[in-house]
Amino acid sequence: LSKINHSNIYKIKSSFGNDALGGKEIFGFRLKKINTNKRLFNKSLGGGAILDGGIYPISLIVDILNLFSKDYFEDLYISKCYKNISKNIDLNSKIHLKIKKIEIEIETSLIKNLSNNLEIYTKDEFIKIENIFNISSNSSIQIEKDGDTKFIENKDNNNSYYHEINEISELLIKNNGEDFQKKFYKIEKNFKFLSKWLLS
Repeated sequence: LSKINHSNIYKIKSSFGNDALGGKEIFGFRLKKINTNKRLFNKSLGGGAILDGGIYPISLIVDILNLFSKDYFEDLYISKCYKNISKNIDLNSKIHLKIKKIEIEIETSLIKNLSNNLEIYTKDEFIKIENIFNISSNSSIQIEKDGDTKFIENKDNNNSYYHEINEISELLIKNNGEDFQKKFYKIEKNFKFLSKWLLS
């Protein structure tokens, strides 16, 4: 991703979500009721689609934007935000942002199985990483450029959670304060994003 010219990016799309509620749906109505005793559906316990699932695509987008700019928050503009709220908890949400002429679409859900992909659109290529949060041996990166489509096979069966945990563990073992500071700076940006989304 660091090889992409950031001035060529015009859109980023990412989603993370699955049907955690379960139960049958008839004529658009879910028969299973929300159990607010469960953390996922309890706002006071940090539940809700945005806090529970939204952090994953946001973290990816922060990583991408950090490659190109450190002050992008100054240009962050929220154009649209949809929320499906029931019993004071957000079950599904989709937000459209604009940062430095880059359109960003993020969706998260506790009631829908989403694609869980990352898509990057540039002036001359399209990049898609399927199921990026749970990468398996049969996943690949799709790159479309000049009418040609190329697939780069994944050779790493470890999912993104593994890499995050491993990175934190390495920082603890090495006791590298400077790198730890950078990591928490990213966490701070993640929560700024989440706060804007929650308050929209």
